[in-house]
Amino acid sequence: MEVAKGTIFRRLISYTKRYRLLYVGLLISMLVGIGLELSVAQYLSRMTNVAASGDQSQWSILIVAGATILVLTVLFQYGDAFLKGIVSSRIRRDLRDDTMDVVLRLTQSEFDRSHSGELTARLTNDNAAIGDLFGNTLLQLIRNPLLAIAAFIFLLQIYWPLAIICFLIGPTTLLIGILFGKPIMNNSIQQQQRQERQLTFLQDILNTSLLFKAFGLESKLLHKFRSLSSEVTETERKGAHLQAAIAGTGSGIGLTSFIVAFVFGAYFVTQGKMGVGGLLAFIQLLNHLTWPFTNLAGTWGAAQQSFGAANRIFELIDREVEQRTFVHVDPSSERKAVFEKLEVENVQFDYSHSFDEDALQSSVLNPAVNNISFTIIKGQRVGVVGPSGSGKTSLFKLLLGLYRVQSGVIKLNGASQETMELSLLRSYYSLVPQESRLYTGTIRDNLLYGKADASEEEMLDALQAANALDFVMRLPDGLDSELAEHGGSLSGGQRQRIAIARAMLRDAPILLLDEATSALDSESERDIVQALNRLSEGKTTITIAHRLYMVRDADVIIVMDQGQIQAIGKHEELLVECDLYRRMFDAQMYAQDHQPAITAIV
Repeated sequence: MEVAKGTIFRRLISYTKRYRLLYVGLLISMLVGIGLELSVAQYLSRMTNVAASGDQSQWSILIVAGATILVLTVLFQYGDAFLKGIVSSRIRRDLRDDTMDVVLRLTQSEFDRSHSGELTARLTNDNAAIGDLFGNTLLQLIRNPLLAIAAFIFLLQIYWPLAIICFLIGPTTLLIGILFGKPIMNNSIQQQQRQERQLTFLQDILNTSLLFKAFGLESKLLHKFRSLSSEVTETERKGAHLQAAIAGTGSGIGLTSFIVAFVFGAYFVTQGKMGVGGLLAFIQLLNHLTWPFTNLAGTWGAAQQSFGAANRIFELIDREVEQRTFVHVDPSSERKAVFEKLEVENVQFDYSHSFDEDALQSSVLNPAVNNISFTIIKGQRVGVVGPSGSGKTSLFKLLLGLYRVQSGVIKLNGASQETMELSLLRSYYSLVPQESRLYTGTIRDNLLYGKADASEEEMLDALQAANALDFVMRLPDGLDSELAEHGGSLSGGQRQRIAIARAMLRDAPILLLDEATSALDSESERDIVQALNRLSEGKTTITIAHRLYMVRDADVIIVMDQGQIQAIGKHEELLVECDLYRRMFDAQMYAQDHQPAITAIV
């Protein structure tokens, strides 16, 4: 969805209001700079006339004046460039921070529809493409017209007929900006989109090194990457062509103005209507009349490229985000999560909001969660089992408030989730997913995500309880050992144990385990199960399990299939009363009994 250009400009300008003092300094610097540039023309005129007259009495004054102009120009140019760099970087930082704030609060539906490469491109490439819009570009759009007006006034004082002739040539460069502005912006948007596709593909490759090496996909992936890279190069070539057209046309008009002024000026000098010093000053000032118009086209082209990048950033910022509060929360209410009872009543949910129209029809016919009801009380151990796609993980997502139910209600301690602030709702839960992801940084950093103010002793106790302390202490830097991307320097079991220690530090009253051992070998699974048993002590535990022995001792087992609850009961009861549960159990027992034969075949 494209944001209107006027809206883009207003929103960008709103960021400058935070730095009013810096812009006041830039405006002062700009006005002084204009004055210094015009003073050079006056200085040249005076110097030429003094030299022509042979008056040596003014040389010392002119030398001091020239040195003063030089020093002031250097100082103000430095200050101007420094302030522009500062304000540009700070506003890009603010835009980047605002974009990241939105990304972190995007609804789960938006994450379902978006690729991580797309979001990364908006935060990096698009932000960088805005470039110097808030500094040099914006100030040039103000400075150039002011400089041209001031120069024109001085030119009128020197010889007004020649000034009028030159002024009529200069503004024709404005037509260049009008003609090329829209194509440059459209090309900029297309270029960012193609760079986004390339970055998305690159992330897919870098995250699947084992797969493309095992399948021998190097040549095929390189061919596709080259194709995407060529598309980016094509938009860059088109952009270079447009910029060259602006630069060439503008320079041509500027040179035309210079030649016309010099020819007519020389004629007026021969006619005695102008002096040589006046002509020299006129030519110098003419640069300040025609150059702003010539440069304006290029500056406007750069602004169009920035608008194209800003359009994509604001499109992301305008996406649907989670509301920090759904309805109303009493600010004086107790923030510490104290759990007593969880009630799920006639809840129905589908993923129609996350997909296109075709998927919508299929999703409506097959809800992910279809009119389910159950109650969990404090301290219970609850298992959730069922075939793949039966709605188990979707149920967890609903409990965490990642999606809102289409009908029915989920209550915590008798209060509907819909009336709870999201941060409070999620403080009731600790999650250990099937594949735990660790963040780039140290082991200590990852543990502190569970509890920001955890002490060294608390972290060591959590690692000990998670059966992770021994291997962590064997690492070169212990808790301060740097992890590879997604914790890739650790084994799957080690990553899972760090995740369990993190969940222990969070110390939420409800523990959600989403097939936390299904991807591990038998030895790692034994260690993880021991750690999970310690983690679940004194807590309410809800466990999604593929292996039924993980939940056979649960107080309650919920059997799901095709989004519906087929049965609720204990292990022994379900073996008798639920055909689906009995078939799942028999299939797993058969696989276990025949494991040696299966292994031998492999």
